[in-house]
Amino acid sequence: MADGLRRGGVSLQEQVYRQLDEQLAVAGSGARLPTEAELVSRFAVSRVTIRAALARLVQEGRIQRTRGRGTVARAQPPVPRLSLSDVLDDMDHVARTTAVRLLEFEYRPAPAEVAALLGLESGAPCQHAVRLRLAGAAALLHLTSYIPAAIGRLWSEADMAQLPLQSLLQRHRLAAAGGQQVVSAAQVGPAVADRLGVGVGTPLLRVQRVTQADDGSPILYLDILGPAASFELRMSLRPG
Repeated sequence: MADGLRRGGVSLQEQVYRQLDEQLAVAGSGARLPTEAELVSRFAVSRVTIRAALARLVQEGRIQRTRGRGTVARAQPPVPRLSLSDVLDDMDHVARTTAVRLLEFEYRPAPAEVAALLGLESGAPCQHAVRLRLAGAAALLHLTSYIPAAIGRLWSEADMAQLPLQSLLQRHRLAAAGGQQVVSAAQVGPAVADRLGVGVGTPLLRVQRVTQADDGSPILYLDILGPAASFELRMSLRPG
């Protein structure tokens, strides 16, 4: 199939969207995209598929379509990126430069592997929350947190809908003093795909982090999912 599109698996609409998204990533503001007819020919798909992919880009503010003038790339503000080299400090920066949307909030036992990381007995209650970090209308990061109930009950659901976790911890003298994190790849399921506005099965970066207090006790488990463009890794290299 034209331009590497494949039948089966990821939808044709999603594949067209991804290729146009990559093209826009290197195009400057005002760059003109091919016409619908040219895109139909290029991708060998229906006009309905092309229009659906373009409509998604319009909704995200990536392109502007004007009758008689065609489709052009819109100027994009800098997108905040989460540093993988210093997640503790960088989450504060991301929190200041993005908006938050609280999707889930409840108290329930954490999964066994999360309870073990938090030093809790199986079945111990935790505050469980799911939030999105957004830049404008675009979802950048999907965050799932588990906090021991004794700590989580220090603040309210309304607090979680407005304030960064680091701020809530600091308010109660539980500032993060360190921790551990694992960075891996993950394929997104239907629920997370819908929230992040990506296709089911899209590969994402996953950061699983356990934050510790001054005494070394675990106070937070955070599972971060997002497209690779939402992260960056900077390292100092030395010979030897």
